[in-house]
Amino acid sequence: MSEESEFIKDFNRKVEKYGLGSYEVIKDFDGTAESSEYYAWWYFPELIDFHRESRKQNSLFHIMNISILINSAIVIEGFLCELIKHHIGEYTETKNLKTRLHKELNDKLDKSSWNDLKYFYLLSIGKDLHLSTTNENWKSINILFMFRNMLTHSKPVKFKGEVIDNELKVTHFGSYENIYKFLLEKKLTNKIDIVKSMNTELINSQIADYFWNETHFFLNNVINSDEQFKKV
Repeated sequence: MSEESEFIKDFNRKVEKYGLGSYEVIKDFDGTAESSEYYAWWYFPELIDFHRESRKQNSLFHIMNISILINSAIVIEGFLCELIKHHIGEYTETKNLKTRLHKELNDKLDKSSWNDLKYFYLLSIGKDLHLSTTNENWKSINILFMFRNMLTHSKPVKFKGEVIDNELKVTHFGSYENIYKFLLEKKLTNKIDIVKSMNTELINSQIADYFWNETHFFLNNVINSDEQFKKV
């Protein structure tokens, strides 16, 4: 069994075991939970696994690969947000400055972007998030979020060719240029030959799987970076 499959199965076992009431806040006298919460990101690894399996027999594999890329970023954001909240705790009352600041931090976590999460991780945990993993993995994760932002804001994948100093230069629009250079570096796409084709391939199954695997690697490294995290 691959490490990836075991990761998914272990994740699904935990969700199945604890369900929607795994974060019980208050119980009445007979033990019935009056309040509970769950995080939507818990279910995305299973959705990603479903899409990866469905690609084999579905003509919508391109859409599924986009979904895998976007959902991989959601898993990271959800994981980090929950980890930070678990670490700092959450107050239900705001009687003094300490509890009000805690509430403000939790409220900001709920609205945080990728850059916000990196800051809140440092503020709450006291460590730079990038030190939890390898340099190459950290680079991959930042490219993933760059990719996610371009896709979720519906930025078209396109490039232009222009002659500079008698040499044809090809440049993608916006952050896609950095993504393209990264994929070239990782040998996940081919260099554009504008004479042969006006197409660029930045999304395929190999690319989607690469970022999902890098997501696994990142989450495992973060968990193993601190003994407290292993107990969560």
